[in-house]
Amino acid sequence: MLNTAESIRARIIYTLTLVLLECGAVQADPPGSSLHVQGVTYAMAQQVRWLSEEHFLVGRWDGSISLFAAPPNADPPATLVNAMVIPGGHGVQMLVAHHPRTFVSSADEGSLLVWQANAKGDTFKPDPVPYPTEIGVAVSGLFVQHEEQEYLLTGHEHGRLLIWSVGPDTHLDLHKVVDLRSEVAIDYQHADTPLRHIRGLAMWRDGIVITGGEDGALHQVQLPGGEILSNRLFNAHARLGVNDLVVHGNRLLVVNCATGPQDRNLWLYDLHVNRIADSDAANLLTDPNRARIFAFDIATWEQDGRAMAGVTTKEGLLWRVAFDGGELAPMEHVALGRFTYGAAIDVEPATQRLAAAGIGVRVVDVVGQAR
Repeated sequence: MLNTAESIRARIIYTLTLVLLECGAVQADPPGSSLHVQGVTYAMAQQVRWLSEEHFLVGRWDGSISLFAAPPNADPPATLVNAMVIPGGHGVQMLVAHHPRTFVSSADEGSLLVWQANAKGDTFKPDPVPYPTEIGVAVSGLFVQHEEQEYLLTGHEHGRLLIWSVGPDTHLDLHKVVDLRSEVAIDYQHADTPLRHIRGLAMWRDGIVITGGEDGALHQVQLPGGEILSNRLFNAHARLGVNDLVVHGNRLLVVNCATGPQDRNLWLYDLHVNRIADSDAANLLTDPNRARIFAFDIATWEQDGRAMAGVTTKEGLLWRVAFDGGELAPMEHVALGRFTYGAAIDVEPATQRLAAAGIGVRVVDVVGQAR
């Protein structure tokens, strides 16, 4: 019997192998061939975060973190400035920017990395910040301000939320560990260990944080003490959990993998203290024959006085969806690349540009066009 960590690693490896097979990246050697493929490095992007108005980070499953420059109003595409790697060969599952000279990343099952820039701002050095290994690797992160204190929130693979107090020079002190493992969860019938990864974190108001996990549970958590105000399944009939979420005003949007024609991969809710209420749902797809419709990431912005969401899907598309008045209204979609399985995205609000990374890297003017 595999222990918990080994079981989760085995499922991740199995899932990535299926993805690589579907993408055509893993193929059997031709009979009689003297050329033997020894292995494949999975370099798909998992995280994208703007570091400033002109620079963004891309974190990949191969453990690399790339820094790109995307000057405003420039015609050329984003250019690579520098590349870093997480020690130990771990994939990058979490990136969160603190300010243009500092960001935090996942590392291994028992530590984060705080990356500080040099004097020129183009090279970053990591400093490890340890925590108990039973917490597991960080898979989401968010800096928030509440009652004159800054906090870093990190969601982890075993269903815990860590609340860190942030001091000068991004010094982190572990303030609270919140157990978000819930009985209100998806029944993974064939898994010896249920998936509990806290994939989504978003600040609402009055110190209330919204979390979403691969167990399908949505929580309202009160800062600074970590009290759980409410929890519910994002979808009573869900078979797979939350991939990401975002809060915009008093509305919550959640993306997931829909498993059949009756399921949906984008969900809209109204937020109330102690309650998350259903509002609308939609399926973002062009091929109705797909058995699973995977929505990978989501970001929001304002456009012409309307609230807009950008959603990336397994079809390699970026969708623009309006969500005014409690309803979802898909407006258009654009292809992000021929081989894009699902892209990680982030919007820079000051410039209204969206960075997207799957295999390739693109910048999209959300009120204009991709470049």
